[in-house]
Formats: sequence, structure tokens, C-alpha cells
Amino acid sequence: MHYINPLNEPLIKKLFKDKAYGVYKKKNVTLLRKPLPTEIGTILNTYIENNKESSSVIKDNSVIARNVNKLENSFNEWVIPYENAVKNYGKKEIDSLSFEFIPFYKIQTIKAIKLTELLLKSLNFKDTIFIEVPWSDEPMTGQAGDYLTDSGYIISSKFINTYELIEKPQKDIDEVLYGIKN
Repeated sequence: MHYINPLNEPLIKKLFKDKAYGVYKKKNVTLLRKPLPTEIGTILNTYIENNKESSSVIKDNSVIARNVNKLENSFNEWVIPYENAVKNYGKKEIDSLSFEFIPFYKIQTIKAIKLTELLLKSLNFKDTIFIEVPWSDEPMTGQAGDYLTDSGYIISSKFINTYELIEKPQKDIDEVLYGIKN
């Protein structure tokens, strides 16, 4: 299976450099908790619309995150390394976590590039992109319409409505790509 580390990919770097991204801030709360002692070393599967998106090993210094809205048969949950959780939600907030889910607002903004069919093709993917992520040996997947972030993960088009667009892209992705091609 062909997959990439998006933050090391020259074409992705160019799109971020050329400001073909939007700036987003999560507008919905995220539920956070410490992992239970019995969960340490186990695998947490992340699902989007009941399809597995990725898997992560739960570590002692990680945080379990959950979207508020339930999917058909499960919750959308994922593992966040402690350092990332502190950056995204604040040290005081993360250090106060218990084993129960507590709602928090994300304080960190992200830059995100909308995946287009031309971008996928330019990166040698047909319908689905596979990207390397630091929390799993399995790549994360995305399709046209999803968003690739400057933090190296994908936001599904199903969840982009949980983010507020703070700053529109200064350039159109496909126009930048066509400029590269010509």
C-alpha cells in the first residue's frame, strides 16, 4: 500500500506555503478523559460513519478524546498524545482530567487544505489518500472533500462542520496545482 507523510511531501508543503489553506478553530466541545489503567497497551479503533479510520495504542501518557455526537453504532474516539492535548486544550485542563469524559473547547487553531481530486491525482492516489500518522502504524485515510491539516491528520468532510472557518484560503488549491503542472 502506497502512503505518504503529508508534512514531508513537497507538494503539500507548497500548498501550505502558497496559503491554499483555511484556518479553522473547533467550535464544538470535545470530550476528554484519562485512559483507564486497564486500557493502557490496548488498541483504540477510530471510526467515521461506522468505518474504521485508524487504530492507536493507548499509552499511559495519552488522552482519550470523543466527539459528542454518537455515530450509528459507536462514538468517534481517538487517542491524543499528552503533549498535543496540552497544546490543543491547555496544560491546566489536561492535568485536571479524570477517568470520566469532560467537555473542553479546543484553543488551538489549525490550517487545513481541502483534498481535491486533482490533489489526490497529483500525489499518485486514485480515490483514497493514505497518510502516515504518529499515533498508529496504520495509515489514516481520506477522500476528495476531506481536509488535510498542518498537524498531519485528516478531518473527514463529515466532521468539518464541527470547525469554524476563521480565515479563508488566499489561493485556490487547484489553481496552485495547475500552476505547478504548467
